[in-house]
Amino acid sequence: MSSILEIPDATFLDIVSALEADGWEVYSRYWGMDAGIDHDCVRLRRHGVKLKCEWDRCDDWRMEGPKATIQQLAERFGLTAPPP
Repeated sequence: MSSILEIPDATFLDIVSALEADGWEVYSRYWGMDAGIDHDCVRLRRHGVKLKCEWDRCDDWRMEGPKATIQQLAERFGLTAPPP
């Protein structure tokens, strides 16, 4: 597993829209009382690959998933991921 850290809100929303257009499906979303206030979580999947996206107000969004997928997303959206 690998992660992209500190993704700003606006960038994250653009990424999710682009991924949905590419066939990724939001299959789970956090709906707790503090959703979008203190914590948020969105999970996406496509062709058996899953991404977990979590947010808290201190660290912005982070995406976790298979290393190859995270590397591809980082390159596509100009984000920083750990080296391969």
